Amino acid sequence: MKPSAFVAALVLAVGAPLSAARADTPPGAWDIAKDPAARARWQLHMNVTDLFVLSRKLRDAVLGRARALLEEANAAESPDVRLRFDLGLIDYELDRYDLAVKVLEPAVAMAPDAPAAVAALENLAFAYAKLDRPKEERHAYERYLRVQTDVGARATTMLNLAECMMRDGDLEEAVAEYEEAYQYVTHASVDLGITLPLIVWGQAVALDRSGERSEALVKATFATQLDPGEAIIGHHPSVFFVPAYEREWYLALGATVHANEAKGSRDAAARWREVEAHWEKYLAAAHADDRWLALAKAHLAKATAKRIAEEKAAGKEPPPPKPKISPDVRL
Repeated sequence: MKPSAFVAALVLAVGAPLSAARADTPPGAWDIAKDPAARARWQLHMNVTDLFVLSRKLRDAVLGRARALLEEANAAESPDVRLRFDLGLIDYELDRYDLAVKVLEPAVAMAPDAPAAVAALENLAFAYAKLDRPKEERHAYERYLRVQTDVGARATTMLNLAECMMRDGDLEEAVAEYEEAYQYVTHASVDLGITLPLIVWGQAVALDRSGERSEALVKATFATQLDPGEAIIGHHPSVFFVPAYEREWYLALGATVHANEAKGSRDAAARWREVEAHWEKYLAAAHADDRWLALAKAHLAKATAKRIAEEKAAGKEPPPPKPKISPDVRL
């Protein structure tokens, strides 16, 4: 997973009519009769939605204009490295990751000590991540760590570097880097937000893929405590996965923790069905050359066996007690 420095914008169709982005149902006459303030709240919601769409349109228009000006000045080959950095940043923001790489790599090589080179290296690493080029991504992170001194930025990069190592198949190095990141964050004197939970999630996955299943589940249990409801790993706006289906591995480990903690066979069977669902989603989306394919299939088979066993056990359990209904007392 990657905690990005850029929070994802509201997912709306930039060129679509505003009404296309409005999936909510406005309050009807009966709703307004029961709650007169409902109409005002709805109108506020509509106004804010319009502003979100407008801000996205303006953002893309402004970035497009800025890029056009830089292209007119041949910024990609400019002797002023600041213009190269500007162009690379705009290409990244416009999701043109291959172009960002082509501009930023020579720009950083041209002026490695420039103040803007620090931010450029971070954008370069994220661009490689989006392009699923872990070797180059790793090299960019390593260069970035040599020049970045901010505690929060370093912690995030150490996390991303560990994930990158795992993505590249270097599990031993990944486990060690996750542990180094964990020690760094837990000894930091500032609150680093979502970084600690993400590190522990990463530790769980790296250990699982290393064959340390028991230890992986210990870490996953800790991760679910740091991340209740898997809110961070599940849908935090600044966390992305490369490839996107990687998220299912993390969610499968969390669901396994909950299945092991279930009270009673009926609950356990339902929880194991959730575990199966995550592994099935992973396998359905996984690339044919995914290095973890066989392990994911093995985990799915074990989850299925667990679910079947719990379903059989549930059939022998007494039915749950019916809810007590209070007598209708009339005076």
